[in-house]
Amino acid sequence: MTARSFDRLEAEYSAVQEHNQTLQKQVDSLSSPAGIEDRARKEFGWIKEGEQGGTVYGIEREPEEVSYTKTVAPGSVEAPQAWYTALLDVVFGVK
Repeated sequence: MTARSFDRLEAEYSAVQEHNQTLQKQVDSLSSPAGIEDRARKEFGWIKEGEQGGTVYGIEREPEEVSYTKTVAPGSVEAPQAWYTALLDVVFGVK
């Protein structure tokens, strides 16, 4: 295994770990009735019986954090590049 292949696999592994952490946070938040209720209110606008809903216009909001990240496919993450990578590619004939 070349150093470049190892670096690429290491970068893919880090991306997969981040993806798994994101998924675990979602699972944890949906593992309680309060988490399920919160998600239903935010994503679907659900309200409890006896509550009244409303919509407010004209307020600037910060963009919400993306709750889904796509799966990391093998080969989809590039290995980190050093300043000397292009030079060594020419020397060793790597394309």
